[in-house]
Amino acid sequence: MPAAILSPLISLACNKPNDNKNNINDINKNFKYSPASRNELIDLVNDENVNLGDIDTSKITNMSNLFSESYRTDYSGIDKWDVSNVKYFDNMFELPFPETREKVDMSKYNFNNWNLKSAESMYGIFGNLNIIPDISKWNLSNVRDLRGFLGSGYKDNYSKLNININSIRFDLPETIYNVDKQLAGLSLFFHEANVNKIKKPTNYKEEGQDFKKDATPYLLKKPDGNIKYRPKTRHQLRQIVRDGNVDLSTIDVKFIDNIDNLFDFEISKERLAGVNSWDTSNIQSMKNVFKNQDVSLLNINNWNTEKVEDMSGMFEKTKGNIDTSNWVVSKVRDFSNMFAFSHFNNSLEDWDVSNR
Repeated sequence: MPAAILSPLISLACNKPNDNKNNINDINKNFKYSPASRNELIDLVNDENVNLGDIDTSKITNMSNLFSESYRTDYSGIDKWDVSNVKYFDNMFELPFPETREKVDMSKYNFNNWNLKSAESMYGIFGNLNIIPDISKWNLSNVRDLRGFLGSGYKDNYSKLNININSIRFDLPETIYNVDKQLAGLSLFFHEANVNKIKKPTNYKEEGQDFKKDATPYLLKKPDGNIKYRPKTRHQLRQIVRDGNVDLSTIDVKFIDNIDNLFDFEISKERLAGVNSWDTSNIQSMKNVFKNQDVSLLNINNWNTEKVEDMSGMFEKTKGNIDTSNWVVSKVRDFSNMFAFSHFNNSLEDWDVSNR
């Protein structure tokens, strides 16, 4: 494998069509395609000859960054999608090319029939769209991360959006845990969007301050060996790791499938090393997980990465070298900026990147 492919500044955001997409088992006679994974779905949506209405999305649980490599301007049929099992919609419509964004008018499509019962995170779902669709009938009562919901989360972005959400139901919990330092994404939303039917959370702090994290509610009634915490969702895991009193080695993450941006806060390299013993066998996305951190004490060469599809920005701007030579990365689709501006200096010659 040429060394240039996996340099310290990895950037492999290429569009490689999947030759097997037409062989996907057709389970529902009303659909031509029935992708079983996010990777298969990405290959389909990147093919402009595929009508989105011909895709059965009932098996998909993660639609994060779904259109981030797409030149598509026609989204006809997206209203037929079954998203009832999708947990993550992060940056779903973050379109990469300005010339494409200018041609996309999402207000032409009906998103109001989407079943969002499983949705947990919609961080930046509408990304950089100039016009977002009517979502007035959405019920986001289960969503725990709405940062940048309508865009970047900053004041100058709201004035550019054509928003019709006067009756949207947020029904947010009394205390919001996941807005972190981008609280402006919610407080400015309430203030600038002139929305009058949203239940505003009653317990939040000013922009730039973190909420107090308390992992006590997720303590096991009886410790299992060294394990004291066994979160079932990414929201629970985020709250636990942000409690500075928690030893990360006491967390069992076997039920977690997404750790994107998990450590996007100040944490010591000593405490971070607690992840060395984590069971990562079910994790599918590790995007930006260690970005900007000191990883010099990490020993995660034995992490199970067989199910991981996204490692973009994972070690971007990190301090300290890291050994990942034993990792299985055959399912990874996105390595972009994985080691960008980092101190990485180890061989990756044994990595199988044939999926790229």
